[in-house]
Amino acid sequence: MNHKQQLTLDIVLTIASKQTAFSNGDITPVPKREIAEALKISRDYVDCLLAPIINKDIVASRRGVSGGVFIERMDVSVLDIINHIPYSNKTGGAHCGSVSMELVNTAIGMWDEMYADITIRDLLLESE
Repeated sequence: MNHKQQLTLDIVLTIASKQTAFSNGDITPVPKREIAEALKISRDYVDCLLAPIINKDIVASRRGVSGGVFIERMDVSVLDIINHIPYSNKTGGAHCGSVSMELVNTAIGMWDEMYADITIRDLLLESE
């Protein structure tokens, strides 16, 4: 997982931990300013990192005075999130040092399989 993927996952977890869900199904969104302050990054960088996952059944946004962003589904996997964030080094070249691409692709497959089984809900429960 590269830095942008990790930071995007941190943003998603920050949103999930701060948003308020009500019994009638309404969700109080989290202002991007709060996310930026919590993670000590600029609001512009929050916007940049959220762009690939906004309206992809992961994070949704609401405009206006009480606007912000919120998690659409808590059962989204970590893999679903990181697959939306570009990772230019994921497949490497023909060889990564002395490691063959076959070994690299096997490792990536194992990595993807592990992240496919971990959801936002799981990570929130683990942090409590």
